[in-house]
Amino acid sequence: MRPAALVRLVLLIGSVQLQTGCSPTPAPNLTGTWVWEYNGNPAGSGSTMYLLDVSGTVTGTELDRGVGCCAKTDTVAISGSRLGTSFALRLTTSGGQTESYLGRVVGRDELLGTYAPGTAGDTVIYYRR
Repeated sequence: MRPAALVRLVLLIGSVQLQTGCSPTPAPNLTGTWVWEYNGNPAGSGSTMYLLDVSGTVTGTELDRGVGCCAKTDTVAISGSRLGTSFALRLTTSGGQTESYLGRVVGRDELLGTYAPGTAGDTVIYYRR
């Protein structure tokens, strides 16, 4: 086999491997709109996060809606980080209260985590919209 033909063959095999998914899977990105698993419940409460993930540094806002006729809507500031599939978000309400949402990304479209302080062990799930 001529050297030029051998080089073309090696390049062809390499390009086929890249096109068929032999390259490593990129880390999930949190950029997007995330809705609480119980949005649309009969009581009317809900939570939606709008996140921007730039190289693992996460910022955004969350819009919370309370329950019932006297419930208020609050905008929450979000800052935090993501390392691989794990994330830690710090949420600060307009009144200055803070809490953390800690968890992991499941697949591309699900956040599985817990709030702290909060009820220990309660998992809160958000889905990408």
